[in-house]
Amino acid sequence: MNPRRNHTIKTTKQQYRRNSKKESFFVTLSSVGNPDFGQDPNNSLLGVPNETRKINSLEEASQACSEYINTYGLGGGNWSGGYVYDTKHKQVAYISYNGRIWEKGSEYYLEA
Repeated sequence: MNPRRNHTIKTTKQQYRRNSKKESFFVTLSSVGNPDFGQDPNNSLLGVPNETRKINSLEEASQACSEYINTYGLGGGNWSGGYVYDTKHKQVAYISYNGRIWEKGSEYYLEA
């Protein structure tokens, strides 16, 4: 008898519920002035609101950042958002200007 063939994995209802829930995150969407263009790097660009958006995945965070950047015509020197937090307010990732996801411990991961 092949032990693998009759092998079953037991999963409790609690484990199933935990694994089937979508994890929520929050991503910051913000801008700063670019000093290369004589803008104030200590303040947001005029007319560009700072936002914190609830999202369900890191991929969705990347999409939200790209949409925000494109909507407001931000350049790389204007992007100051992209910090991703879990529901316990712990930073778990950073989304760079190009939409790349840098999880904690990655080479270019930035802490807020």
